Amino acid sequence: MIIRNHGNNEPHKFPTIGVVALFAFMGVIILVGAYGSYRILFDGMIQYAQEDLQEIAEIKARYIKTLLAERHGDANAVAGCPSVWKTLAGINSKQEVVPLDKVIADMFSGRGYRRILVVDTAFQVVAPSIGGRLEPTELAALQKAVRTRNLALVDMHRIAADEIVYGVAYPIFSDNDTHGAVVGAVYLERNGQKNLFPLLDFKTTPSPSSETLLVRRDGDEIVFLSRLRFIPNSSPLSFRLPIGKLTLAERALVNSEFGLLTGKDYRGVDVVGATHPIPGTPWAMVTKVDRAEIEYPARLVGIIILTLALVLLFLLEAIFRLFWRRRSLEMIAERVVVAERYAMALRTSIDGYLVVDHSGRILDGNVALSRMTGYSTAEITTLRIHDLDVVETSEELAAHILRITAAGNDRFSTRWRRKDGKIIDVEISISFAENSFFAFIQDITERKEAERKLAASELTFRQMFELNTAVKLVIDPK
Repeated sequence: MIIRNHGNNEPHKFPTIGVVALFAFMGVIILVGAYGSYRILFDGMIQYAQEDLQEIAEIKARYIKTLLAERHGDANAVAGCPSVWKTLAGINSKQEVVPLDKVIADMFSGRGYRRILVVDTAFQVVAPSIGGRLEPTELAALQKAVRTRNLALVDMHRIAADEIVYGVAYPIFSDNDTHGAVVGAVYLERNGQKNLFPLLDFKTTPSPSSETLLVRRDGDEIVFLSRLRFIPNSSPLSFRLPIGKLTLAERALVNSEFGLLTGKDYRGVDVVGATHPIPGTPWAMVTKVDRAEIEYPARLVGIIILTLALVLLFLLEAIFRLFWRRRSLEMIAERVVVAERYAMALRTSIDGYLVVDHSGRILDGNVALSRMTGYSTAEITTLRIHDLDVVETSEELAAHILRITAAGNDRFSTRWRRKDGKIIDVEISISFAENSFFAFIQDITERKEAERKLAASELTFRQMFELNTAVKLVIDPK
């Protein structure tokens, strides 16, 4: 049998490039690759640091959101306390008003509140309550809560030289029904230095330059609510920057740029960081680290990569030559093995195999095909398909070839004439590839003959059954 091998069993020649040109070309490739590796490493380290900072910002922002939600829940608990809303609605008797302070104190004992104030709609403190006078910011928040019938944040403000507080105001409804009339409001106040700032000061990474900031906008300035790590003796709410410096804090608060950012911090130092809003507040969380701290290991690795690249340049040409030669020989050996396996499979196959061109001329065939048709392998390659097929005419065969070309494959039965004139039934599985048709043929003459005999037997039996004059019944066994 003929196996056509279009490959070349000669080793591939090494490219004919001058040594100088080769080294120059390889040098450029290596240097570009080294720089590319450095940039990939550098950008990866920046991205990793930013993602780490973003996760820190999100975690701390969620924690603050949870703290505020707890304040909301506590305010709702005060507003929903029967002793509170009944007193403000005038439902309680005079004797029931007296234990109001005790009710609130019992509800929030040990919860860390600095003050709890209950006011009526005239914003007068309802006595007796856990008291103190109303500050202007607190009064404004209580008025907003009553007006909007919703929670209002009392932003961080300083009430003493060393004390910063924040809180929430929440309306109180008659009958504890949010659709009812507002009969007053409650204000819950906590110390920010004890509840919020320790979270911001807590370091989650060993970085010497990492920092977490809580900021808000105040007119044309950015106010830093937390302490600043790189300004000695800084205190909360004491540091401000005018808008226009384009710090990360400004970009978050003024331009609403949240997420991964690069830019400058309040010192004017280049940093990478992440910003995250605090829902329900005018605050934003900023986490950052100095860009130089991240770049240093990347630059060091870059120098190492460049040094190794230059050393590699002197070794690459010899290694490349060796690899080229070895790979060339391996490819030749692989092609030989594949060709031998392919030839062996076709030679030993019990099914016939042939290759046909678009005109129907048989280009190749195996031994099984010779046994099936009675032609020798040499004679087969002188035939055309219509020399064997006794079913389709030349025109029908040409049309069939076009259909197979369009579909890519086909499976059908037909009848062939052997060299000795005997007609056999065959089943053909054919596919189209590389401008040729590849077919496997099975001799199904015996199967077809058995099918014809079975059909004839069934016909005879049916005729005998139907023409017999005797009474016939078909009865189910049950």
